[in-house]
Amino acid sequence: MNENSHCQFMYNSFYYNKGNVSMCCLQDRLLYKDDWADVDLNDFYFRKEFDNIRVAAERGVKHSACETCWANERNGTPSMRQQNMYYTPDVYTLFPQIKHVDLRLSNKCNLQCKMCSPSDSDQIAKIMGKNYGTTDTTALLDQVFALPSLEAVRFAGGEPMIMPEVEQFLHRLVAAKRTDIHIELITNCTTVKPRMLEILNNFDHVDIMASIDGVGKWFEFQRFPARWSIVKRNFHLLYNSKCHVRLVPCIGNINLLGIVDFFHWANQYPDALVTFNEIFTPEYLNFRFVPMELRQDMIKDFKAIRLENAVPAWTNFKERLIYEYVEPTEKQIQQLLDRNARVWQADETKMKEFFPWIYT
Repeated sequence: MNENSHCQFMYNSFYYNKGNVSMCCLQDRLLYKDDWADVDLNDFYFRKEFDNIRVAAERGVKHSACETCWANERNGTPSMRQQNMYYTPDVYTLFPQIKHVDLRLSNKCNLQCKMCSPSDSDQIAKIMGKNYGTTDTTALLDQVFALPSLEAVRFAGGEPMIMPEVEQFLHRLVAAKRTDIHIELITNCTTVKPRMLEILNNFDHVDIMASIDGVGKWFEFQRFPARWSIVKRNFHLLYNSKCHVRLVPCIGNINLLGIVDFFHWANQYPDALVTFNEIFTPEYLNFRFVPMELRQDMIKDFKAIRLENAVPAWTNFKERLIYEYVEPTEKQIQQLLDRNARVWQADETKMKEFFPWIYT
């Protein structure tokens, strides 16, 4: 095993995103498949598209499909490969066997997040006049249910809390008394149905990854048309349930200046681990575009704030990344303005509030 390139996701994880298939959510798409009626998922996992990456990794070759992790490691930020939350060194194996499944079954959503795409939000798809249709995932879910080595299932979206097929699958696991399976949900916390919470309470371990990027105006602009008062209430409800809750903000140039306010709120929940994802795409939302003169007060206040419930990557962000500046190109600025004209449709006052550096 080559520790510099080995990743256990290559051996034990399966990722499905509305037909796009790979080994994890950060890896480039390896192939497309939306019909699972006549496929054995265990056999499918041995296809050459998967094996080529495994062979490369054990030879010490950093496959280009995994560039997101390699880029994080070059920047000094622990990659998902390194933070591997599902497996520990004593259970590492080089035999492919699906234990963790990450499913993005559809783009059904109730938000139009600024960093999102029509393939992940049917609300954005409607605005852009795109129709992705619906895919029957019954056969795929049957395959997942039948996996003999299944230990964990993650649902994202879209928004899994409003997807009936997610609720039905969880019901099915409970009925089969397979409540030892680790359940993970990536949710925007805009809705928490009592019925869904009741189902989740049957499982031994449930992880809620809350996509909350800030508080107040920072959250509401980035996660339009969510309302902070509702999301704050729902998060409090989840935090006080049997579920384990994590905060996973996406950091870009919209919410960078709201980080201090975010941590003042997050520190009220000491058992909620705070991690983050940096927005790499779309590239016009890069937090490095925010001019240093606009960051000075935030940096000063951020230095003084506690990071007691934050992952170590936040220390790197606080001490190094927050000082990085990149001059946006005219093309990137125009892409942002075009996106607003076509999709966001925010008025000029709102745009100047969140992107003042564009108008100077």
